[in-house]
Amino acid sequence: MKKILQKLNAKAHAIRKAKMRGFTLVELMVVLGIAAAVAAFIIPDMLEARMQTKVKKDIDDISAIQRNSIRIYGGDPDFSNMTNVATASAAGVIPKAADGSGTVRLTNSYGVPWTLAPTNLLGTNDGAALVAGGYDADSCRELVNQIATIVRTLSIGTTVVKPIATGTYNRPAAMTACAAVSGTTTITMAWTK
Repeated sequence: MKKILQKLNAKAHAIRKAKMRGFTLVELMVVLGIAAAVAAFIIPDMLEARMQTKVKKDIDDISAIQRNSIRIYGGDPDFSNMTNVATASAAGVIPKAADGSGTVRLTNSYGVPWTLAPTNLLGTNDGAALVAGGYDADSCRELVNQIATIVRTLSIGTTVVKPIATGTYNRPAAMTACAAVSGTTTITMAWTK
């Protein structure tokens, strides 16, 4: 009887041990392969969505800066009183942070400071120029296509894609200039009252 119990005990132990054995290397490789395939589809979409969110925020800020500069300095003969970002932000040209703190956000969504100053477009100090930097090729393409309609002149790095003389946006030149970006670039835009 004792031997029978020992044999049953040994069989039960063997069954428990077989159930607790873990995963084989093949099973782990299959799971990791599936996880890698899923990540390969999800990560690019997440990065694209993140970039589009930043560009959308910058487009909203550029529109607000443009509207506010015209509203605040519209009664002046030109933009000469808007001497720099500090005076413009004190006057309320640059939008406040969305976090409710009431602080002025002096940088774009990529953490690069805005540069805002009067510029000569058709006359002396008759325009406001905004320089924004930190844009990679994808965000450059996305941003310039959307802001080209609201500004008088537009440049990507040193390439003018919407000259003040014609006011015509050269989309192919803009796409070529954005595609040539290695690292990041600046985008300069200007408008008049």
